[in-house]
Amino acid sequence: MVMEVENVNIKDVLSRAEELGLRVEDLFESYEEIKKKIDEKGALNIGSFSFLARKAVKAVFGEEVGVITQEHLDVFAKILHKLNKEHISRNFLENNNFLTFSRAENENNGTREISEDLEKNGKLETELEKNRKEFYEVLLDAIKLTINPSLPKFSIAVAALYLLPPYIEGGKEAFFSRTEILNKAREINRELDNRYKESSIQQAVSKIINDDALVDYKRSENGYRLLDSVRKDIAHTLERLWTARLEKQKVSGSMDVSDMTKDFKRFFLSYVDNNGKRIYREKIINLLTEDNSRSLPVDLAHVNSFMPSIAEKLLEEPEEVILAAEDAVALVLKEEFFEDNPPHIHARFYNLPKTLEPRFVSPEHINRFIQVRGVVTRLSSIEPFISRAVFICKDCGNEMIRVQREYSLRLVRPRKCDACGSKNIELDPEKSTFRRYQSVTVQDPPERLKGGQLPRQLNVILLDDLCDTITPGDRVVMTGTLRLIEGEEENRPVRKVVLIVNHVEKENKDEEDIKITPGEEQKILEEVKSPDYTEKLIQSFAPTVHGYEDEKLGILLSLFGGHDEYSPAGERKRKRIHVLLIGDPGTAKSHMLDFTARIAPRAVRASGKGASGVGLMAAAKKDNITGRWTVDAGTLVLADNGFAIIDELDKMSKEDRNSLHEPMEQGSVYFAKAGLNMVLNARATVIAAANPKFGKINRNKTIPEQIDLPPSLMSRFDLIFTFINTVDKEKDQLVAEAILKRWYEGERVRPPYSPEFMRKLIVYARKKIKALKLDPQLKGEIQKYYAELRKRLKNREGFSVTPRQLEAVLRLAEAHARMHLRDTVTKEDFEVAVKLLEYSLQRAAIDEEGDIDVSILEVGQSSRRLKLKQKVLEAIEKLEDSSDWGAPKEDVIEGVQQLGFKRVEIEEMLSELMESEEVYQPRGGYYKILSQD
Repeated sequence: MVMEVENVNIKDVLSRAEELGLRVEDLFESYEEIKKKIDEKGALNIGSFSFLARKAVKAVFGEEVGVITQEHLDVFAKILHKLNKEHISRNFLENNNFLTFSRAENENNGTREISEDLEKNGKLETELEKNRKEFYEVLLDAIKLTINPSLPKFSIAVAALYLLPPYIEGGKEAFFSRTEILNKAREINRELDNRYKESSIQQAVSKIINDDALVDYKRSENGYRLLDSVRKDIAHTLERLWTARLEKQKVSGSMDVSDMTKDFKRFFLSYVDNNGKRIYREKIINLLTEDNSRSLPVDLAHVNSFMPSIAEKLLEEPEEVILAAEDAVALVLKEEFFEDNPPHIHARFYNLPKTLEPRFVSPEHINRFIQVRGVVTRLSSIEPFISRAVFICKDCGNEMIRVQREYSLRLVRPRKCDACGSKNIELDPEKSTFRRYQSVTVQDPPERLKGGQLPRQLNVILLDDLCDTITPGDRVVMTGTLRLIEGEEENRPVRKVVLIVNHVEKENKDEEDIKITPGEEQKILEEVKSPDYTEKLIQSFAPTVHGYEDEKLGILLSLFGGHDEYSPAGERKRKRIHVLLIGDPGTAKSHMLDFTARIAPRAVRASGKGASGVGLMAAAKKDNITGRWTVDAGTLVLADNGFAIIDELDKMSKEDRNSLHEPMEQGSVYFAKAGLNMVLNARATVIAAANPKFGKINRNKTIPEQIDLPPSLMSRFDLIFTFINTVDKEKDQLVAEAILKRWYEGERVRPPYSPEFMRKLIVYARKKIKALKLDPQLKGEIQKYYAELRKRLKNREGFSVTPRQLEAVLRLAEAHARMHLRDTVTKEDFEVAVKLLEYSLQRAAIDEEGDIDVSILEVGQSSRRLKLKQKVLEAIEKLEDSSDWGAPKEDVIEGVQQLGFKRVEIEEMLSELMESEEVYQPRGGYYKILSQD
């Protein structure tokens, strides 16, 4: 509850202010800051205000205040009013250029002198002429603090009385009629952009002139005047507020563009780095020889070390500072390099002290220079933007120039001709100036989000040479000025913001930037040397899921996998390990994916039909600012150099699933929609899960027959694991025991490693171990193994493993070596990789007779099935002419049975051929091959 003003001891307030190092003027200045923000945004957390304002609140209220409300502001104003009347020191007022009433009275002891002193108050009048509107604003605040009117509109009537001269010639008191006071109030209201209606002005004047506590009425004069005591109190408060404002503007006001230009010129020519090089002078020289470069990158840390006041000013008033820097570059080109017509060079500032993410960009950053990190999710085509519009009057030929704003949705144009007043005006494109313009959307990095946090997006505008420097999926750090979008519906209280980019830099880091302390690094190195290190990792992966050790190891190796490499000839070597989980419902597939997303760096989730719309790759959408078509990044593009965790892969649209082929193998996506053509990076490792068509895996059928995925896509996965819900009494009892303990006994699973430690371990290994080499002694053994594997798995039809399986083994072996922080692939790594690959083939590539048949994954059918299809078609073709209706069914079955196939198999194949429309039945019991013509 807010304190009562009557209970406040002003001496205590002043004492607390002194202890906190505050002047009385600081209290008034802080009140102005708090009032401005409360008026704009309503109640605010105390952290939203400056350090000075927070100390002032503590001094006034005597305690920490969490949230500042309008009620607090009102009490603050009343306390300052009480402070102003009871305990204000006059020393401050007497030591500045304002002349107070008390001082004039003491020196001259007469009313005439008061009038003369007021007229001599040159500083006040000068400032009034320089910015009348600003002065009126301060005056109204002073009146509110002094007399605390019941309604804000009453202040304007008091202001009118205050600004009317109190005395006339001869020292006679001046009285003014209601009409004169009303006209003065109207004049003030016009300067304030007609803040109040005419009726409100009249009501305010009528109310104030009848208030005996404020106004003196003289019947003989039929006029009114402000009481001297009230005028004196307002003058004291006004002087204090105005001086506080001047002090606040002192730093910025003492630094105009010309001064900053000179400072920047000196900085560009004389700043040297640690090696003694004048780096900015060299950069400017390079700009003269580079045709396409029109930007000078400037490190703000360098500016801060050389000109700290300008570096601070850039954050608050970026336009002036950037203009001064660009003018300085032009001066350097003219004076140092004799360029008569130097090109316009943009000053691009980067390396700000604080970096925000889109979700932390708030209204308090509007009109300020900020630095933002995010992922590019949307990109428009490049459009021409009219930066300087020239309008021609069709009647008199007068040219009118209007500078356009990048953050405005409307074209600023004159309403009528400045010369003749005609409204017959049109834009002249030939005389207007255009700039390149590109709209972009950046989003919070997915790995930075916790729990169910929604990613926030920020609209961004690139101009000139910054256009076409980034693509969807890029991780960038941008600096720029946050602006409020102009031209939206005026009746809407909610507004959109946009970042006008000054500098953009791609983050080339392959791994997520996670801080690892020396202590954590030491623990990682110790754990890797542990003999049961691999077992600990497996136990720590999804610890509440029992069993599935090989499956867990396979996913872990995928997380420790490397990044694609390129040979000197440009040939790409895929090092990403894709994993597919297929199985019955309730077998912990989704739980494993959830845990994978928790510990995987740069993980992006997608699920079933939830990936529709933008989908997995990219989509064309209309920009919400320009209305133009843009490229919207999908899951795999956002997960570039990271992990795409996809659940219910089988439920995705056919188009989305088919689009996985290119990024999974090539690591890129070719986008061509709505007139936009580009190649997007999608170097993501895919870890996905899918359910069988009929709800449960049938062991009598091959995996491709039971899942709605094309064989060409399944063959892209290095490891395919099947999860079958089998009945095992001993295992089922252990699972039930663990669940009961967790539910009712409060026993928590305590894995050897926490998810956070595993995440840091993965990032550390991927950063530390980049390229790996092969143990020379292992080369011959791998060649021998591959030859023997092909021979061992060769079936009767000649199908066997392909080089794709050998590459999978090498990827797995490298990942295992990286997991153990080794830069050389050893025999142990190779043996683990072989074991995992063969385990995967035994679960996913078993034919009808229980043998491994790689053709199941390559073409979707076993070799035996392919041979059966061939023999059935041959039999039909051979017997087709034996009757008018085609090949008799029984004759076909009998002929194929002689080749060792069962009747059931043959009948199933005939049904499949009918469904695929490769054969048809002219009548029941007869078959013919469907002509392809």
